[in-house]
Amino acid sequence: FGRGIKADGAMNYCDAITVHTYGGSSGQDGGAEGNRTSVENAHSESGKDVYITEVGWPTALGQPSTGDSQQWTEAQQAENMQNFADWARSTGYVGLVVFYNGVDFGSNDSYGIETSTRKHKLSYATLENLSK
Repeated sequence: FGRGIKADGAMNYCDAITVHTYGGSSGQDGGAEGNRTSVENAHSESGKDVYITEVGWPTALGQPSTGDSQQWTEAQQAENMQNFADWARSTGYVGLVVFYNGVDFGSNDSYGIETSTRKHKLSYATLENLSK
């Protein structure tokens, strides 16, 4: 989609590019990175800042992977968020990172920084510290 609108000249009307950059449903180590390659490619192909409007790591261990991510422990989720934010800040071209999601829902869509019963996960404190 992005390459198509670029070919049509739409980049002249864009301030930035948005990317959803989940790490994939297999390959534990690469998934922790949050598919940074897609962010790097969006920037290099467009010459624009990149806004990451969704990235996350679900914590429903024992459940199947979601369509775009494998499952992680709560400690891994928090660590992945911190590492991703540190990387994004270091690029100089990532203008925004939105971590998905606020509250868990469903049987394996546990991306939230809170459980479905509103208990804070470790990533809640990570996000709180990142926002300072």
